[in-house]
Amino acid sequence: MTKRQQLTDRQIRQLYSGLVCDYQKCLVVQNPPMTLQQIYNILYYGVYHAVNAPDHPFNALPDTEKNKVYLVLNTFFAATWQFRKQVQPRVCQYYYAGPPPPYEFPRTHLIIIQERQRRPYCCHDDFLFNVMLWSMIINYRPMYVGHSSSRTHHHPSQNKSSASDALVILIFVVLAAVVLALTFIAFYYLLSMFSNNLERLLFNEGWVQSCLSLLSITACGAGIGILTATFAGAPLTSLAFAIGLSNPIGLIVTAIICLSIIGAAGGAFISDQIQKYTLKRYNPDAFDTTDPHRYQLTPKEALALEKKGLDPIKIKCAILALRAEIGDQTLPSPVGFPWLGFRTDKMQTSMNKIRNLRQGRGISLDNYVVTVGDMHFDCRLDEHIFHPPEMLPSLS
Repeated sequence: MTKRQQLTDRQIRQLYSGLVCDYQKCLVVQNPPMTLQQIYNILYYGVYHAVNAPDHPFNALPDTEKNKVYLVLNTFFAATWQFRKQVQPRVCQYYYAGPPPPYEFPRTHLIIIQERQRRPYCCHDDFLFNVMLWSMIINYRPMYVGHSSSRTHHHPSQNKSSASDALVILIFVVLAAVVLALTFIAFYYLLSMFSNNLERLLFNEGWVQSCLSLLSITACGAGIGILTATFAGAPLTSLAFAIGLSNPIGLIVTAIICLSIIGAAGGAFISDQIQKYTLKRYNPDAFDTTDPHRYQLTPKEALALEKKGLDPIKIKCAILALRAEIGDQTLPSPVGFPWLGFRTDKMQTSMNKIRNLRQGRGISLDNYVVTVGDMHFDCRLDEHIFHPPEMLPSLS
């Protein structure tokens, strides 16, 4: 069976969302309130029309996959609190995985420069030039030569020099403030990305994606640090002398660290956007196209669930209900601040349940029920085949 002939995760999510919307509309009707049978009939007619409409994707599915469409309906309906309130569990042969809950739903850096045997200067050896330049700066001692008493007199040229020096210092202060602010933002972003990717590796939620992100962070940070040390040494030295620093090594080291952090964050951001675009393009049938590995069941996991007596389709319905509790946005990083994206306890609890469901854990062994808010999903594997009834009771 080709992929086009299978019920995809995206189609299950669209069907589930449509059932949630129709179900909530039925609950709004108050004069008189709809009965349980009337609500089910409305949901069933919608699914039956989708399966039999010539222009609907469900119509092209084989019968075994169409049965899964009805299984989603029954799993949802049987999970609703109205059904469980009025009907004893397992009375209805087919279940539906109910709608998601209502949408209330400083370290010190030591630099050691070893003195080497003197070698002839080579204008093409940038590394040797930088080492010799830094050695000269470290050993530099200002020398003062006596002047006549005329040194106490101020001239217009000295006033102009003082003004230019003040302007250089002002520019340096503004530039340093901007760099430090960008460094703080970049450091937080790197911390967020690093924790998120470690979580992916730990729970097997896309190890290739996490490895590429970590590799881009390392490569960009190291590359920017090397380029800064190689080409920015002389300009930073001149700037340090201009603002009155006799030993600019601290400024150079600080600049290398800050620019490395900013460069690593920039590389991580670009890599993340490229990965999201690629995943969205090549995983159009996933529950979440921008983050498909967190919520989808792999074929191996689905087979393991069947061996445990669990229905993968019903498990997917429960996962969709938990995904609705997390919200439509991408799951925030484990490390974050409330104003920059914070993972709440409710999000973390829902994510832990999803991980347990993918492994077949967190399910009551007595009745195989998964509880999500007011919803109760019976995830037992039924061997029955759905046969649509020849006639349903009238809605009037």
